[in-house]
Amino acid sequence: MIAVAIVGQHLVRSGRTASAETLSPIIISASADATMYSDRSEKSDGSADWIRFDASPERQGLFKFDVPVTPHANISHVSFQCWAGSSSTGGAELFTTSSSWREDSVSWADRTDLAISSSAVGATGTVVGDSYVTIDVTGTVTEPGTYSFLMTTRANTRWSCQSRTGGSHPPRLNIALSDSDNPVPTASSSSPSSAGGSSTSSASTSNSVPPPASSSSSPAVPPATSSSNSVPPPASSSTPVSRPDQHKMLVILGENRADDVLSQMPTLAGLGKKYGQATNYAALTHPSLPNYLAIFGGSTFGVTSDCSVGSSGCVPSAPSVFGQTVAAGKTAMAYQESMSSNCQTSSSNGYVARHGPWPYWTDATERSACQSSDVPSGNIGSGNLADDIASGDLPVTGELTPNLCNDAHDCSAATFDQWLAGWLPQIMGGPDYQAGNLTIVITFDEDDGGSSNQIAFVVVDPNLSGRVVTGSFNHYSLTRWLDDNAGVARLRNAASAPDLRAAFGLAP
Repeated sequence: MIAVAIVGQHLVRSGRTASAETLSPIIISASADATMYSDRSEKSDGSADWIRFDASPERQGLFKFDVPVTPHANISHVSFQCWAGSSSTGGAELFTTSSSWREDSVSWADRTDLAISSSAVGATGTVVGDSYVTIDVTGTVTEPGTYSFLMTTRANTRWSCQSRTGGSHPPRLNIALSDSDNPVPTASSSSPSSAGGSSTSSASTSNSVPPPASSSSSPAVPPATSSSNSVPPPASSSTPVSRPDQHKMLVILGENRADDVLSQMPTLAGLGKKYGQATNYAALTHPSLPNYLAIFGGSTFGVTSDCSVGSSGCVPSAPSVFGQTVAAGKTAMAYQESMSSNCQTSSSNGYVARHGPWPYWTDATERSACQSSDVPSGNIGSGNLADDIASGDLPVTGELTPNLCNDAHDCSAATFDQWLAGWLPQIMGGPDYQAGNLTIVITFDEDDGGSSNQIAFVVVDPNLSGRVVTGSFNHYSLTRWLDDNAGVARLRNAASAPDLRAAFGLAP
């Protein structure tokens, strides 16, 4: 079977061979979009660079998509995405409309003819600027055809999404496909109300927003939902996620904060409460590097400093968890923010090798894998990580490292929290997570120098809902989890470490 990718209306064959069950996802850019203004009823704004949203005076956006026929494929999951140019705690809701409108002529006066749905398909939650906002529309986009949506906000803070002609981030549908002969189970149900991004399941009373100004020509719409963080809600507990043989993990590490950091990080704290957290998880030592080696190698290897790659006493024995995974014929990737070149051993521009430790394994086999798979992460919306998220190609064993500022090493915990608020909606909106095929772990290398070395440990997985693990665990338990997930032997101290995956109820 040949994998097929569709961009806009152009069919492109990739060199990758798909499995018997999955096909490469397709990205459909909007074929039309426009802003309607309540105070300019005779005029639309279909040629502007940005689609604008506001409640006073009201501005609403229209988006149209033409979903092509995909032979021998079923649509298994669909996300609506638009690139936010600014932030909004109120966010927006998405409704379906008829598709008869034209972007060069539609106006506020035409709203009564648009057949706007009486209930929302979903909501964005908090919007973070310079990133894609994502709404699950799986229950709406079910087959080839033309689909039209209206986006509206209840908040009085104006924000905008890039239009289809405004730059490199047009509004889009991200569509996951499965082989029509072997469909892949997904976390979504056919009802939008139980899918990620649901307008009901993510509602929050602590961050309510005022209703829009009344209009005699406006159909009734329900109040906007908002969330304590900008991530989709967990999948419905009545439809547990199926776990494929090659389940994926992505470990994200912050720097030098004790477990009380959650009081300074509302996004991370919200994730822990919504999905899962360990309340008695400890790092092993100080400073940073030995802890990173322990996570990805099952030992500190006698290292007691942040020594340089290849220096005396600073060469861990092979294999690493990355090397084990590759040797088993599975995928391993490390994504490093601000890295200049693959498997970079020197520091530059906020990147340091000690926070992304794969380069420390210097034997030929590990170094070869590192050269191809320890890569610059890129930015939200573009680069290696964004590409792998969008295509459903995140690795079985994955690491994501922010730079020295965004990981809270040189900057505040709030900076790390904001960085997470930008990336996590993208990761969770991708086909790997939406298909129930990805577990995200967020923790820290060490505390801020306290004797207990207790650190925060949060797990985001669609099978979790408010799980609190109170047992005693440390970095070697995370090594064991990575090894067990990859189906390889438990490395060194991981062999005797407590089973953290089982404690979270995520073991097969």
